[in-house]
Amino acid sequence: MRPLPTEVDTGAWLHGATAFTTLRTHWGKPLLWDAHLARLAATCAWLGLPAPEGEPPTLDPLPWGLLRLTA
Repeated sequence: MRPLPTEVDTGAWLHGATAFTTLRTHWGKPLLWDAHLARLAATCAWLGLPAPEGEPPTLDPLPWGLLRLTA
């Protein structure tokens, strides 16, 4: 049996460790984006996962919706 490659020898790959947050959206804009991203980053740090980064995705301009971010 060969050892796993280094990049997949992590909890996320071996045990399915993930973190997520769900945001409310209004007219295609995620509400409280920075607060949700900060909380998700803290959870990722605790789990040893890479921190999420970036801008909100472009969404359809619906009156209300939900967006799930998964790391």
